[in-house]
Amino acid sequence: MVALPAEARVLAGKGWRSEEGRQVLRLTADGGGEWLCLRCGVGPGRALDAARWLIGQKVTALAVLGVSGGLAPGLAPGRLVVAERVIDKTAGGKFWPCKGSDDLLKALDEAGIAADRGLIVTVAEPVLDPEAKSRLHRETGALAVDMESASVARAAAEAGLNCLVLRAVCDAADRRVPPALYQMVDGDGRLRVSILLRELLRRPGLIVDLLVMQRDFSRALKALGRGGAALGLKAARRKT
Repeated sequence: MVALPAEARVLAGKGWRSEEGRQVLRLTADGGGEWLCLRCGVGPGRALDAARWLIGQKVTALAVLGVSGGLAPGLAPGRLVVAERVIDKTAGGKFWPCKGSDDLLKALDEAGIAADRGLIVTVAEPVLDPEAKSRLHRETGALAVDMESASVARAAAEAGLNCLVLRAVCDAADRRVPPALYQMVDGDGRLRVSILLRELLRRPGLIVDLLVMQRDFSRALKALGRGGAALGLKAARRKT
């Protein structure tokens, strides 16, 4: 599962189609088996609904891959993080296991890809400034923050399935992201062009922040693509 269109493209390529009102891509894995890929959009509610739909499709495990915010100092854009557990700040800080983390780390290691292993925290609203990131890191010990992983881990745990969580850091812990940049993306992860143009007219200086974010996002996507390839996504074929 992914949240954003760009994540979907870098991990699984083209050919996504609508299925029961959801953006889905079915792939045949190299050596047999099937990947049922789903783009859920941004946020814990969308992720939980999507994960439960996947479970209804009789999947045997769940995985969520995507970009994230860095919380631990020193995690640069493009650094991969594998969750051993996920903290759900939307539900009082409940911990959810990620029972597939060992297999994920093994696949990355065999591909020669470095990754950090630790806690990831899921929140309902983006954490955009260094002070808030530092505070969340101190409170939870999490390496990275996102808005979907805990929902997927929760659904997996409730169904008795393994769950893989792989995140690529986009904005580092010391990077401030102007709220206006987040508002330029809708719930489906698509750029709101009208808001982009309006905000740039109001605050031309935002172009610098936009270029920095684009650079870091590109680094995160590149790393995410390598991680997906290590799992076999690049070698999988579109199911006809």
